[in-house]
Amino acid sequence: MPLNSYITLGHSGLKVSPFCLGGMTFGNDMGWGSTVSDSEAIISRYLEDGGNFLITTKTICK
Repeated sequence: MPLNSYITLGHSGLKVSPFCLGGMTFGNDMGWGSTVSDSEAIISRYLEDGGNFLITTKTICK
């Protein structure tokens, strides 16, 4: 299914891509994850292909 085959999110009327891009491993400031340049490349490709649904929550456990 292409990323620009948008679906409605619940009953909200919001049109989103069928696959969500999770950003949990974007950035390596915690000692792991993708570099900033790799993260930017992944996001750019996702957006170019029609994606518009990203999860960007970052949890810091102490």
